Amino acid sequence: MRKIYKIMIMVLVLLLGGAAVARIVQLNNKYPPATLEKYQLNEKLDYAGVEFMVTDFQLVNEEDIPAITPIDGDESLGEKKYMIITAKISNQSNKIKEVDLTPIKLESVAFTNAIDMGALIQMSSGKPTLHPTLYPNEEIEMQLPFAMSEVMFTEEDWKNINERDFQVVFSLYPVKKVVELKKNTVNNS
Repeated sequence: MRKIYKIMIMVLVLLLGGAAVARIVQLNNKYPPATLEKYQLNEKLDYAGVEFMVTDFQLVNEEDIPAITPIDGDESLGEKKYMIITAKISNQSNKIKEVDLTPIKLESVAFTNAIDMGALIQMSSGKPTLHPTLYPNEEIEMQLPFAMSEVMFTEEDWKNINERDFQVVFSLYPVKKVVELKKNTVNNS
């Protein structure tokens, strides 16, 4: 009797294992890995029907940006830095385009963060937005701040944050579009 139970359990394990492998293969065929498109500084990429070009980036301390007022309670996050991305966005079509900047992320190894809207509001003159409207043949320049705090990294990684490579990520799937921000070109103001 015991032998029959062992055989039934082994058959069940093999069936479940086979079903799991079949499902993994099916999903991998249906959703293959993303194609990676890498861009460099001053290289144009198509984003949401407009031309987007990262022209500069700076990794700066919070106190180096006079327009940014620290928020009460932020002390628990430790030291704070900002990666400020300067970008040109141009509408080369003959239609009015509204561009959604909310999917844009800053990434480095396991770190990912979106545009810091609070810092964007404080840094911008006029009416800041993550949904700029561009008229035909219009080009705008924006500074997009990405916040990072000491608590988001290990102690060792934070000490070497100025030596880290970053990427600005525009899309993840099916095509992952990134602009590489290499450490040897970081302006450490």
